[in-house]
Amino acid sequence: LKGITNANGLNARAIQAEVLRRKSIKADVIKSKKEATAVENINLKNSNKAEVKGKTIMDFDETLHEDMPGESTVIFATKDGVTEEITAADWPNVGDQMIKDGWAMDFSEFDKVTKGKAGPLMQKLKNQIKKYGVKDIHILTARSPASAAAIQQWLKSHGINLPLENITGLGNSTGEAKADWIENLIFEGYNDIYFVDDAASNVDAVQAMFDKYPPGVLVDGGKSVIVETAKANTDNKVLFM
Repeated sequence: LKGITNANGLNARAIQAEVLRRKSIKADVIKSKKEATAVENINLKNSNKAEVKGKTIMDFDETLHEDMPGESTVIFATKDGVTEEITAADWPNVGDQMIKDGWAMDFSEFDKVTKGKAGPLMQKLKNQIKKYGVKDIHILTARSPASAAAIQQWLKSHGINLPLENITGLGNSTGEAKADWIENLIFEGYNDIYFVDDAASNVDAVQAMFDKYPPGVLVDGGKSVIVETAKANTDNKVLFM
């Protein structure tokens, strides 16, 4: 393609760059329109002029599921020829910084689910299902999409029959990935969202997204709430929601 130009004298590389620039502008315009519609919808809900459409979104590891002593689901972190193992319990404390420091993460162990035990929000999940049914209950995890079936079977062993399509493995450990997924629900008209995750970095990213919208789209007035251990029965863990 060397030497080929269009009517404006642009070569192939410049033409490709211009196409990508225009696509980006179009995507930004579409997103801005969606955001404006979402803001209008939320304001109408807050004034009792629109239907309340709710979703419950919960993380899985250390939220609904915890490894038992002797069990260990690990992430393999590699950098400069060195490999370290990070447990699911330690991931919320160290994972975000290690990624920023250039460690490559292998989550393949997370395609399986250990027998484990019910996590601190299991009863809350059951309460939400009892109150709202399963249609608008979602598991949103950094695990890969391949883990969904194993998660579904584990939930069944605890008396929860959640459709496979309500279990989303992002295959992405960043908080921004969760924020983007949840924002798409807002674009679809959902205006009352309950979100819970044990990783502060995920909560911060989701909260930053919620802050673009009027208060009220996040259950509890649009702000993250640190639940007191005694009230949440978290076994001395702090959960962010």
